[in-house]
Amino acid sequence: ALGARVAIEVSEGGTKRMIHQVVSSGSSFGGNSLQLEIGLGKAEKINNITVTWPSKKAKPQKFSDVAINKVYYIKEGKEISPVNYTPSPFKKQDHEHMHHNH
Repeated sequence: ALGARVAIEVSEGGTKRMIHQVVSSGSSFGGNSLQLEIGLGKAEKINNITVTWPSKKAKPQKFSDVAINKVYYIKEGKEISPVNYTPSPFKKQDHEHMHHNH
């Protein structure tokens, strides 16, 4: 949901740290996806994710047992659910030089 605040507690090198993100359209025209892609740095584990919804009626939701390098779908008032996702890594290819004959 637009305006939701996401707090992720991770373990990194034996210490805990927090990562905070806000769901936004990223542009004034709403052309960007509302999907968050959150870099965890050198974190070894996600301890929990807390979502604070923009609706004042909704209570914050806390999720644990969330794996690193996975995609999840979270909807207000529902359980977190994994999404089947196959990443498409960018491969550096040999550059072919094009020669133009005039």
